[in-house]
This record gives sequence, C-alpha cells and structure tokens, in this order.
Amino acid sequence: AQLAAERQKDIDALTQERDQFSQQAVARQTQVESLTQAKAVVEQEKTALIQSRDALGNEVTSLNQARDQQAQLVNDRQAHIDALTQERDQLQAQLEQQDAVMVKLKDQYSESDLRQRLLNDEMFKAEAQLELIKDVLLREPGL
Repeated sequence: AQLAAERQKDIDALTQERDQFSQQAVARQTQVESLTQAKAVVEQEKTALIQSRDALGNEVTSLNQARDQQAQLVNDRQAHIDALTQERDQLQAQLEQQDAVMVKLKDQYSESDLRQRLLNDEMFKAEAQLELIKDVLLREPGL
C-alpha cells in the first residue's frame, strides 16, 4: 500500500509536470503563432517599404531629369540673352554713330544756313548798291 501510495504520488507529480509542460507547449505555440503573424506583418511592411523606395528612386530619377532639362533651358536662355545683349550693344553703338553723324549734319546744315543767310544779305546789299548806282546814273543829265 505504501508502494502504491508512492507510485500514485509519482504519477500525480508526473501528471502535474505533464500538465505544466502541456500549458507551456500551448503558450509556446501561441507565441510561435503570434511571431509568425508578426513576421508576416513585417514582410508586408518590408514589401511596402521596398515599393516605396523604388517609387522614390523613380521620382528622384525623374526629378534629376527635370533638373537637367531646366539647367539646359537656363543655359539656352542665358545664351539667347547674351546674344541679344550683344546685338543691343551693337545697335546702341550704331545708334551712337548715327547720332554723331546727325549732329555733324545738323552742324553742317546750320553752317550752310548761316552762309546762305550771309549770301542773301550780301545779295541784298549788292542789289541795293545796284539800285543806288542805277539811281545815280539815271539822275545824271547826260545819260
């Protein structure tokens, strides 16, 4: 009876130990399942991040291309501005030359006009002297 009681105690202890291990196995299985679910979530997030990275890489490439196009456009515009500036400077120089010619022509015109007035004055004086000579000659009795 004593041996049976000890065996029963051992059986009860082993049964208790088995129940504990069974509970631990259930707990571990629950942990495995939750870790498996967490791994699946992490994999999904990883896939989403990879897609996001790829999309951002494409966007960076596209932005770099747009930047390069804008830089080329800026260079083209700057070259056009430089050409127009040079043309403006040339036209300004031509305008200044034409202004100088115009001033010279105006001076020549003024000088010619002054000469013409002096010539007209001289002609007027000469005509007056001719008239005076005519009057003097015509008044003389022998003529």
